Amino acid sequence: MAKATAQAIDQFLPGKYSFQLFDPMPTIAASTYKRLSSQMQQLYKFTYEATNTPLISSFIHDITNLTSTDKLVTYFKKVKPDLVITNNCFITTEMNTALKKAGSKAKTVVLFADPFTPHETWFSYTSADLYLSSTPEVAQLALDRGTPKDKIRVVGWLTRSEFLSGPTDKIIARKSLGLDPAKFTIFIGGAGQGGGKIFDICEEILNRRNIVKNCQVIVNSGINPGLTHKIMKLAQILPDFFYIIPLAHNMQTLLSAGDLVVGKAGPNFLFEAIHTLRPILATGCLPGQEEGNLEFIKRAKIGWVQEDPIRAAALIEKISTHPNLLSGFLPQLKAIKSDNLNTAQNIASEIDKLMR
Repeated sequence: MAKATAQAIDQFLPGKYSFQLFDPMPTIAASTYKRLSSQMQQLYKFTYEATNTPLISSFIHDITNLTSTDKLVTYFKKVKPDLVITNNCFITTEMNTALKKAGSKAKTVVLFADPFTPHETWFSYTSADLYLSSTPEVAQLALDRGTPKDKIRVVGWLTRSEFLSGPTDKIIARKSLGLDPAKFTIFIGGAGQGGGKIFDICEEILNRRNIVKNCQVIVNSGINPGLTHKIMKLAQILPDFFYIIPLAHNMQTLLSAGDLVVGKAGPNFLFEAIHTLRPILATGCLPGQEEGNLEFIKRAKIGWVQEDPIRAAALIEKISTHPNLLSGFLPQLKAIKSDNLNTAQNIASEIDKLMR
């Protein structure tokens, strides 16, 4: 998201601003998040919900101020920024403290990175110069927690630029990937760490005769060598059925090649499916943090939610046998895509106003 934000500003204000990306979080934070979110989801859910109060969130910021502020101070003294944009809920009050210690008068922007159910840690800091929200729901939460109304802007969800114009014609996309252009195509994956019951779903669909006979499957296993190895062993049972992509750099083409998108309902993956106009079958989410994404899929009528792998496989078989079921979601997908097409321009405009 940090890269996409810089690209958005540079796209609409070319050459006007220069950027540096910096992650002050300790290495253990990323590894802990990866383990909790992929292997210990019930513990993740408990931790998320237990800390999701203003009081505890304030205490968490007291702790993260101790672990992150010194690195930020050193960095700010070196770079001397005019503006700091954060999309990390643990770098809000910390950013402010570090700027003061560094003697900097840089302006500050908070870009909320969750579209529906953000944690309370996002709202502990109410003194930034600007708050950018992807949805009216999160903007209202920020307002309710004391953020000044005149500092909040609803800009839409920021999606990588290659998704905005598409989708690529599915036949062209399949041919470019070496797939059968005529077969019903299922995309499974989308989670960077390989979450979302990818292996369980792949294993179950091998038991569905109609899927095996009539479909082909693109599997994006993410940055997860163990999962990739398991999928490759599974693929030996039925060669040419699975098209396995670990770390994908052509996600727009992969999603465009599919008729149905299956995976964990992370916000980036969700909106990339929307921009490719592909109905999504959500097989789960990060408990607490992303549960609002599942509700959004149901409410907006852009796909299905089925977290049980056996039932999900049965639903995939039904959809592949009756592909006309997909067409009913197209008007809603187009409408949501239209609502978020100008997000990059909106962000660039708001940043430019602030800096002027």
